Amino acid sequence: MRAERPAPPALQLAAGLTAGFLSGLLGIGGGLVVGPFLALRGLELPRALGTALVVVAPIACVGVLTELAVAPANLHLLPALGLAVGGQLGAPLGARILNGLPDRALRLLFAGVLVLTALRNLGLVGGPAPAGALPGLGGAPGLDLAVAGALGVLAGLASTLFGIGGGLVAVPGLVYAVGGIPFPEAAATSLLAMIPTVLRGVWIARREGRIVPGAARWLLPAALLAAAAAVLLRNEVLAPVLLARLFGLFLLYAGWRILSRPPQKPSSRTRTTPPDR
Repeated sequence: MRAERPAPPALQLAAGLTAGFLSGLLGIGGGLVVGPFLALRGLELPRALGTALVVVAPIACVGVLTELAVAPANLHLLPALGLAVGGQLGAPLGARILNGLPDRALRLLFAGVLVLTALRNLGLVGGPAPAGALPGLGGAPGLDLAVAGALGVLAGLASTLFGIGGGLVAVPGLVYAVGGIPFPEAAATSLLAMIPTVLRGVWIARREGRIVPGAARWLLPAALLAAAAAVLLRNEVLAPVLLARLFGLFLLYAGWRILSRPPQKPSSRTRTTPPDR
């Protein structure tokens, strides 16, 4: 096991700025930045991911509060509720149902879905990159809630099995499956939906002793400032089609992360704490 190496403040600030900016801009939690960063500093992966949740939770809260201040109409409450409830069900469901399936096959399948979604966001398959709201599968409030709940279950499964954040499923799902929600609003709704799931994850990680106090001392303030700035940038400056393309590029990175992470042991695949948001 590698020794834990405290990161220099400047390096923590850079990681925090990156995580917070991506979170506020794209509607993800930032765990795909914070978790690997802490692991590279020598923390065991379970402790790195548990500590990352302590950063991700306030990032999401600051992003939502900023959204309420500048564009409250971007927050769709019913889809967010469906995502949140589905996410709570999906994490343990993944451990119970999919734990016996081959790890490599699951990785290839999910990474393939992410790559196809990325290509759609980039406008390389299925038409141009989405510049506004799409029809989706819903149309009625009850149906939209059901579709969002199903997306939440898929997001919870992905969190448990692949160590990625629910936002990678929620944001494109809101755009393409729920429909009627353009990309900036999907990103905002994703941040709102992830708050209860991440807070539950923090509670579980603290109970299991997987949070390292002080490991992200300099990282968190930078992440909070960057998240608020990114929400403003998303609402006031960047066009939705550009945001969709940026999200597509991040999906390609997430697919690479899934394929490159070492195979999980059966015991680690049954963990119900969402590791990277």
